[in-house]
Amino acid sequence: MNYQTEEMSGQQDETAEVTAEASSKPKKTPSRRKPKTPRERLADVMRQQETLKQQVAAQRSRECVEIVEALYELHGIEAITGDLGEGQRLSSLRDALGLPATE
Repeated sequence: MNYQTEEMSGQQDETAEVTAEASSKPKKTPSRRKPKTPRERLADVMRQQETLKQQVAAQRSRECVEIVEALYELHGIEAITGDLGEGQRLSSLRDALGLPATE
């Protein structure tokens, strides 16, 4: 019986030491950023808007290329050797689609 009492008091001493150590450390207060000013928020939104515009333009460009390539394939128009700007190929596609030629 005496053994259990000594063991319990030993555990209480350890708990007291841990509690004393914990209370001696300074408590951290949660750090908060200062609120952004309206100008800073506006600048953030404008940067985000510009990024979205660039993403939309890139997506539109990719989709246009995919559509034109699909039309070439649909009408069986192959790449023409030496036609670096694809002017002749586009002209062939316009003819196949019944569109007027551009100059």
